[in-house]
Amino acid sequence: MSVCNCSDFIAIPSGVPQGSILGPLLYASYLYDVGACFEHARFLMYADDTKIFMKIKNDMDCTGLQADLNRLEQYYTDNRIRININKCSFISFTRKKHPINFEYYISNVKIAKSACVRDLGVHIDCKLTFSDHTEIIKNKAYRSLGFVLRVSRPFSDIGCLKVLYYAYVRSILEYCSIVWNPQYIIYTQDLEKMQEKFIKHLNYRSHCLFKNYDESCHYHNLTTLKNRRVLADMSFLHGICNGYIDSPELSTKILSFCAPKVRTSHTKLFAVTRSKSNYAKNALVSRLHRTFNKQFNVTDIFHSSRHVFKREVLEILEGNG
Repeated sequence: MSVCNCSDFIAIPSGVPQGSILGPLLYASYLYDVGACFEHARFLMYADDTKIFMKIKNDMDCTGLQADLNRLEQYYTDNRIRININKCSFISFTRKKHPINFEYYISNVKIAKSACVRDLGVHIDCKLTFSDHTEIIKNKAYRSLGFVLRVSRPFSDIGCLKVLYYAYVRSILEYCSIVWNPQYIIYTQDLEKMQEKFIKHLNYRSHCLFKNYDESCHYHNLTTLKNRRVLADMSFLHGICNGYIDSPELSTKILSFCAPKVRTSHTKLFAVTRSKSNYAKNALVSRLHRTFNKQFNVTDIFHSSRHVFKREVLEILEGNG
């Protein structure tokens, strides 16, 4: 390590322990100039995970992306960092019937092409439908729910059972829901069946006679999973509008307001772009704008605290607003 060309180089034979707080910082500092490798593509880094992405229109773009990969490979070689090619893959996001097919290489080894990749816990398919992710979390949550119901048989406290459900089941069904919130009823119903099964078990354990799902949720002080996903969307929108989430790129896209010559009580806050397909209609920005304008336009998203805003949204969702 050399600071301002004043200190001497010191050999450090030991590495940084895995899982340490200092490790990711030192790694990011070591690779601070990796951006010079990319003349065509953009990149994102999270610890030692690097994602390279680029809009591909023709074969020239593919060649440019391969050139960036070659420069990245040389950069890692110069800095004595080995690339684990077995953990490398690429995916093409497109809805075209005849997409561009191109093979990419690192160290003369072809990078495997995937139809679905897992990134930070979310399974992303090549058409961005998130149907694979919905199926995976549903099966995982079913296994967790079975475990919770088995181990909780001796418990007499319903509150303890609900805490276990929140921690081991509902957390799986809600993780990053802002990204993959399903647009089709079939996926929504599949996820809701998970909580319906738990509600039936609660009714049995508490000798509750409710047969209606919504009434049972209200009795046990539970919110439907669909409403909780809407609440998560609006909480995210509130964070963007009030600067709690530091993302200039997202703020530029989301903070698009209506500016009519005459404002009335029915004027919508956000300007919604017309969508030609359900796919575009359910995209994050469009979904946030449309949902707020339709259901929560009466709330004050800018001057309400996060707690107050979430309470108001929940009251409207539960029919008390």
